[in-house]
Amino acid sequence: MELARATCVWTLLFLILLVATLAASGFAQATLPPQDEASPPTPKGIEEEDPTKPVAFSIRDEYRNSKDGAWSNTAIFRIDRLVLKNFGIKGGGKGLILRFDAPFNTVHRGAITKNGLGDLYFQGLYIPRVGLKRLVAVGTGIVFPTATSDILGRGKLILAPTIIPVWYFSHRERLFVLRTQNYVSVAGKSGRPGVNYLLVAPTLVHKVSRLARIPSSNGTGTTN
Repeated sequence: MELARATCVWTLLFLILLVATLAASGFAQATLPPQDEASPPTPKGIEEEDPTKPVAFSIRDEYRNSKDGAWSNTAIFRIDRLVLKNFGIKGGGKGLILRFDAPFNTVHRGAITKNGLGDLYFQGLYIPRVGLKRLVAVGTGIVFPTATSDILGRGKLILAPTIIPVWYFSHRERLFVLRTQNYVSVAGKSGRPGVNYLLVAPTLVHKVSRLARIPSSNGTGTTN
């Protein structure tokens, strides 16, 4: 009973945060789709594995191009940390999982090629409910407008309330992760278009050895 009550409380807090960010955006703010193919990506966990297991440090590279010859390349330097290890509620995880992404972008459009720092991304997650076959993580992401050139970032301060349910199968040899985030701009350059879209990124992860897991399915959907 106490576990169910605690889960309801954390779900309610997540919904309140989501409504608050929508209200802060004024509902009349222009919406922006998740970027064209040649734009540098908004930082997010596209290939999310188990959110209960932070990775100390990783580097990943993403490349995009479009039919008009434009292209972009992003090298993301990622750091995860578990902090406040004694924090938690009954039936939930211990500590807060923090993530920091620093992207280095190179973007080519027309005759222009720019490279430099992109928009920094910070994320905090807590796991209010942990079970043998499922768990749920809730929190928020924040995108800071730190890009060294307009072409390299959004130019907006963006909040991204996050909920990540995880289901385990086959004695935890496989897991299904469903990351859901709503990106809403709340401040930034007035000349840049606003951001307001929902990201849904399902991932099926299969364990092939003690050291390796393969994200075998990852269909990402967005809606404005």
